[in-house]
Amino acid sequence: MNLIGLSVGLFLVGLSLGLAAGRRLPLGVLAGSAYLLGAAAWAAVTAVILVLGIPYTLISAGLGTAAVGLAALLWARRRGELNLSRAQGLVLAGSGLLFTLLAALGTRFNFSQATGDSVVKILTGRALVLDGLSASVQANLQGNSLLPVSLQAAAYWVGAEYHVLHQPLTALSLCTLFLTLGVRSLRALGAQAGTARTAAGLTLGGFAASYLFLFHSGHIHDNLTAAAFLFTGMVSLWWAQREPEAGWLGLAAAAFTGLSLTRIDGALYGLLSLAVFLSLGAVPPARLLRVCAPFLALAGLWMGRILFFGPSGTNYLNAGNAAFILAALAGFALLLAAAQRWPSLARVWLPRLHWVELAAVGLAFAVFTLAAPQTMLQSLRVTADNLLFKGWWWGPLWLVVLGLGLLALTQPALPAERIFSLGIGVFFLFLMTESGLRDPYRYGIGDSANRAVLHILPVVMFYLLLKFSPGRAPDPSAEARLRSGGRYAAALLMAGGLFAGVSLLWAFQPQDYARSAQVAEGAAAFTEETGIEWALRGFADERFAQAGNSGPLTLTLDLGHVRRASVLEVKSGYQGEGRGIAAVFSDYRWETSADGRAWQVVYDSRAGDAGRRRTVSETVYQYPLAQQGEFRYVRLRYRGGPDQRLMLWRLSVYSHSPDGFFRP
Repeated sequence: MNLIGLSVGLFLVGLSLGLAAGRRLPLGVLAGSAYLLGAAAWAAVTAVILVLGIPYTLISAGLGTAAVGLAALLWARRRGELNLSRAQGLVLAGSGLLFTLLAALGTRFNFSQATGDSVVKILTGRALVLDGLSASVQANLQGNSLLPVSLQAAAYWVGAEYHVLHQPLTALSLCTLFLTLGVRSLRALGAQAGTARTAAGLTLGGFAASYLFLFHSGHIHDNLTAAAFLFTGMVSLWWAQREPEAGWLGLAAAAFTGLSLTRIDGALYGLLSLAVFLSLGAVPPARLLRVCAPFLALAGLWMGRILFFGPSGTNYLNAGNAAFILAALAGFALLLAAAQRWPSLARVWLPRLHWVELAAVGLAFAVFTLAAPQTMLQSLRVTADNLLFKGWWWGPLWLVVLGLGLLALTQPALPAERIFSLGIGVFFLFLMTESGLRDPYRYGIGDSANRAVLHILPVVMFYLLLKFSPGRAPDPSAEARLRSGGRYAAALLMAGGLFAGVSLLWAFQPQDYARSAQVAEGAAAFTEETGIEWALRGFADERFAQAGNSGPLTLTLDLGHVRRASVLEVKSGYQGEGRGIAAVFSDYRWETSADGRAWQVVYDSRAGDAGRRRTVSETVYQYPLAQQGEFRYVRLRYRGGPDQRLMLWRLSVYSHSPDGFFRP
């Protein structure tokens, strides 16, 4: 019950902030963003308390957040935003009641998913309550960001083990915002009401039904929260250029504040979006600086706290990266201030700022590629695998999105389209550039880049919705420019050719027969937590299969029927900093059989036939199977010593060679 009260309290604070953001925001947007803004306010108050050294208690954090909501309410009253009609008041009251009922329902049906990262966030939140900003808490905040940790702390204060409601309420907020803004945007572009509602609903269902969206609706993490903030910020900027006097710009600034406290690099994504918006010239630089001052100040304040008072850096944040984020925040503020002082700067350079941004990110990508080509190539390869080829958790979603995105080049331009088209492109380019600042991205559902693309997915789907919605009134001048000079035919040719090429690559990727194999012998030798299915199902992530006891064992796979295959690939260990796990394959034999009785040796470590094994890396080996003919069974005879336990990260039987760019 206390968790419901906490969630409703954040909803009311967020509703006050939405009313204070400015004039004429739709009621659906106010209700949809209320919980998100309330959560952002809680995290912002937490940041201020920790930076100022005030004891972090339920009273200090609760009173601070309530004061923010009260101040916003007074500001909204002063500006006349509380002069609502009876119907408007009933809509907002009904939204609050519906939110309360859904929160209560969420406590009855707990679909939470917890991983290792989830546990760290929950325990860090508890430690923040019990120990304050200790060295261990600061170290965890460097890799886990503040908003999810602060919400877990709030849940612990009110007597809950963790904030079971945050993920489903965030998913509810995102879906409400997408539907409301989708219908409103299509109507503004000339679509009929029924068409707008149908198109927005179908598009929402298209990505909301994807596996990762549903998974993260219960996964205790920051991915869906970041997606909701980024979507709210970017779409609000698009509306801000259409209705510059409304409160859209304030809503975008509040959303980017939440994003900066949800992800370590969230402030940079907010700055990239604001720079594109600034190039449109929709609002004066002075007003943009005034509205975005809280975002710039809070993001800089927290990043400065981590930089100057935190412990040693992590894989996610170190002194250099933190200093760069601080410099970017300060540089953007100085640019806005300089544009007020020197009008020529605003007249000559600001309209070209989006190209400057694209060139800067592209140059950084090129520099990192030249400095660490293997790291960047690996990150590109596994990201393409995760999204397009081997990431079963996405299915064909990103392949379809890629095709539609290319075909969107043939459609008439949208007003201020660069907010989406350039913003999405820069997002992916910057995401790949970030891999040069950390460990390479990896294959698996938990990879950082694989999770980060969930942040931009609602924006991508919203952009495609606007581009392809039937009934949209075209811009005659934009369509004429598109069809002139052969650009229309060139766009069609490029879109069709690239989509066909990627589709062929996707279709002809090697099949992994082991993913559907049954374990005929040896499954009982593995523990329940580290079962053999982790190695067979392609979870080359943070999970592995490990035998329960040391010593010899036999593992036999049944591929279902007799077939030919090309390569057996095995990853038998993991070399990583602080993990201390090495490859354990030293005494073993691989065999195949068509009937389970007569066996052919593929490789025997005691035979010394090194030519029958290809070393891909320190922990990945390939064994050729073409000479085995047709077979149904694959058997491993592991002859480990008394102090060695069999460990497998991945076991694959490929139809044809996986070598090349898209090798897992």
